[in-house]
Amino acid sequence: MSDYYNKTESQEIFDKIDTDMVIIKPVEVGYDLVTSKYLSIKENDTLQELSGSIIRKFLLENHELPNYLVRENISRILKNIFIKSPDKLFES
Repeated sequence: MSDYYNKTESQEIFDKIDTDMVIIKPVEVGYDLVTSKYLSIKENDTLQELSGSIIRKFLLENHELPNYLVRENISRILKNIFIKSPDKLFES
C-alpha cells in the first residue's frame, strides 16, 4: 500500500494560496517506546510513527494495534469491522 498524499501536503497547499489567514502547522509527533512518551519527531528520529496508514497496515497484516497508537476499545471496534467487512473500513 503506497501513501496517497505527502505527509505535509495538506499544509503546503496554503504556502501557494493567499488566504489572508495565519496557518498554524502542527508539530509532527511520534511515540518513544523507551520512555513511553509522545515527542516531536524533530527531537528524535527513532520514534514510532503515528498515522492512519500504520493502523491500516497493522489491520491488513492481522497484527495487534499497539496501545500508544489506538485505544484498546477503538482497536476492538476496528478489528471487528475489518473481520466482518474490510471494504467498509477502507475506501477503494
